[in-house]
Order: sequence, then structure tokens, then C-alpha cells
Amino acid sequence: MAVGADREVILPSGAFARVRRLTGRDYIVVRASAAGKDIGFLMITKAVTIDDAPVSYEQLLDMDILDVLKLNSEVEQLISGSFK
Repeated sequence: MAVGADREVILPSGAFARVRRLTGRDYIVVRASAAGKDIGFLMITKAVTIDDAPVSYEQLLDMDILDVLKLNSEVEQLISGSFK
């Protein structure tokens, strides 16, 4: 899958999420903005849109845990190279 290619998933809540491959630039931005924030959550904010809208760090904090775990799993697959 090429950089920027999307994977579409339905979250446990029924919301539609799109996950895209990250770039080196995304990684640098996440590292630079980490200051006390969870890097995994920041990676999700870079890689994911929900119902075609960007997702913020604060939204993730308030999101249902099942949705968070699904998004985290998708991003982990993306980073580990098993994103297909």
C-alpha cells in the first residue's frame, strides 16, 4: 500500500474511521508536540479521521474505550508493517 493510502474501518460505536499511513513528517510533528501527551494518541490524531473529520487529542480522551482500542490497534498495525 502506498504512503497516504487509506484503510476504512467501522468502530464499535458505529462511527466510520479512515486510517492512513503516516509519513516521516507526521512522526517529527508528533515527537515535537508530545510535551506530556501520549505519543500513541498523538499518532492516532495524525493517522485517523472519524466520519471524515479530524480527531483531536481531547476527543480521544473522551471517546469510548472500545473505539480507542480499535483505533490504537489499527495504528499499531500501520506502524508495525502489518497494515494491509
